[in-house]
Amino acid sequence: MTTFPMNRLVALVSCCLLVLAGCDTAEKESALADLQEAQTALAEARQELADTEATLDTTQKERDELKQQVQSLRDQNVTQRGRVDQLTADVEASALQIEQLKRQLSGLNEQAAAQNDALRAQVAALEEDSARKTALIKSMQERLMELQKIIETAVKLPETSLP
Repeated sequence: MTTFPMNRLVALVSCCLLVLAGCDTAEKESALADLQEAQTALAEARQELADTEATLDTTQKERDELKQQVQSLRDQNVTQRGRVDQLTADVEASALQIEQLKRQLSGLNEQAAAQNDALRAQVAALEEDSARKTALIKSMQERLMELQKIIETAVKLPETSLP
């Protein structure tokens, strides 16, 4: 909607009054009433325009604020995506490390089981050897006792002369 400057409006009203100077009173009053209605409508239109411009200004400011908020959220989103990507990479690296450690543990468990079996076999062999040696010692002690008895008996025998 276009607005008329005040000086143009005054010129229009003046022209209307000059034109209406030759008219009768009823026509003048009707024309003045129409002019008054037009001025009222013009004032209302101007007020509506001012209100609309104020609303537009407010809306533009709100839009600008919302654009800033959207940009801020986009920036945060980019930052968070980067952080999520980094954390995802860390989790994947940790998962790989866990798998490696599980394989190492499995290998160590197998080695430990094999060493345990070998040590059990050594213990069994040592126990068997110890039992054999204990039996040998007992046998030797028994023989030693027999020999000692023989020696004691031989010492107690009267001496006989030998021919």
